[in-house]
Amino acid sequence: MNPYHVIIIGGGISGLCCGLRLLHAGYKVSLYEKCPKVGGVTQSLSTPSPYADYDSFASIRIHPHVYRQVFTDIGLNPHDYFSEIELDELYRLFYEDGSSFTFIKNGFSKSSDFESFYKESFTHYHDFINTFYKKYLSAHELILSRSLTDLGDVMNFDTLSHFIKLNPLISAASAIKQRFRNPKLRDFLLFQCYYMGFPPSHLSQLYATIPACSEVLGLTHIKGGMGAYVHALEKAFITLKGQLYCDAPIKRIVTHHHHAYGVLTESGEFKKADIVVSSVDYHFALTKLLGRSILFQKPLLSFQMTCSVFMLRLTLSIHLPKLSTHNLYLIQDTEKVFEAVAHGIMPLKFPMYLYYPSSIDDTFNKGNCTTLNIMVRVPNLSFNATYWTPKTIAHMRFLCLKHLEDLVGIKSITSYIVHESISTPSDLAQKFNYYQGAAFGLAPSYLQNAWLKPQPTCSFIDNLYFTGSSIHPGNGISIVMEGAKIVSHLIQYNLV
Repeated sequence: MNPYHVIIIGGGISGLCCGLRLLHAGYKVSLYEKCPKVGGVTQSLSTPSPYADYDSFASIRIHPHVYRQVFTDIGLNPHDYFSEIELDELYRLFYEDGSSFTFIKNGFSKSSDFESFYKESFTHYHDFINTFYKKYLSAHELILSRSLTDLGDVMNFDTLSHFIKLNPLISAASAIKQRFRNPKLRDFLLFQCYYMGFPPSHLSQLYATIPACSEVLGLTHIKGGMGAYVHALEKAFITLKGQLYCDAPIKRIVTHHHHAYGVLTESGEFKKADIVVSSVDYHFALTKLLGRSILFQKPLLSFQMTCSVFMLRLTLSIHLPKLSTHNLYLIQDTEKVFEAVAHGIMPLKFPMYLYYPSSIDDTFNKGNCTTLNIMVRVPNLSFNATYWTPKTIAHMRFLCLKHLEDLVGIKSITSYIVHESISTPSDLAQKFNYYQGAAFGLAPSYLQNAWLKPQPTCSFIDNLYFTGSSIHPGNGISIVMEGAKIVSHLIQYNLV
């Protein structure tokens, strides 16, 4: 048995995955979570019986193999913990003018439909997908799967020459616009880049690999949603004898002579550890848990955050056959909305992501009702923290329902709502300690990326590690899980 004791602060995806890997390596692991249950923004939200619980925020599973790999890497069969449903339809797109198009799995057989709708060469689109998927594979090997803490390991001629060939300084928006003229196709591809919570015009073209990965690798749905996956991780964590403490917020990380040696709980208890891993919001960890000024810990020159989200969750006494599992509602000038949100402006009309698991998963169909989540990207709280008044929330709800009515062709959708739940940027800030309510953490801008992003090891405190969406390799659930893997390897390597 490994004698080292690791304390992990935060029971989100990154904390659970890091803990599982360390438990498998023989470490004693104690995980502390401030909420009543683990999962962070991927946890499920309870509803009154007999209705199905909601997935709180996350739902799209890009890189499905990563979800299974967490289990296989530690000697467990993922099928013993969760089940997957293959999605024949990747996305169903609805446009403001009333037109729609569906991207299907292995959709290359539908080239005539694609060309008829978008008036673009399908061969050209196919080449784009293949080119950017290859870029993803290269970026994964060079950047996403490894720590960049020791620049000597990566700042060499071979690595840099391969990195330069990826042309990272070209923006994702430019890469897409250079290849396609049709605004509807552009908006679809740009919206997927916007999963990072930052305008594609300010993102490297490497983020255009997101739609490429979805097309090549496909999408799967976990039966029971992301909440079921969190439960699977929790079950595995307990099976491997991990110690899990919920309703247990941490007050600060205890250090002495630049060395972390435990944590102090909000209840005043000191818990000793050989290693401390922070999987909470990076800004919160620095300013609250360590009491450090963020001015001295900025990534290079900037400290830009991503956008936030407004989420409307509905239990409906009606089935919506027009919707698939993953749906996008795209408006004219979608890209301008991304820019407006980044500058703190809430547009009068906006694109939406609609998650309708009831179309594929019976566990979301209970009490003769179906479940729908509507997500809208909105400004973070740095622009106007007092914006989210009851009046504003009611107005956003009205607009979302109006868009939904137009999209599915049903008047007065409110008459079918039997239960609902709403989350705003303020909820992200208060419940999950997200700085400025930024849903995706530190923005992956050019000056906050790769070598310029906060790294997993702490530069000023020994035996302290960071993981999560603001830490290299970045945000997005599958990438966060890669980050947890990097941290677990660093801990084992540094203690050899």
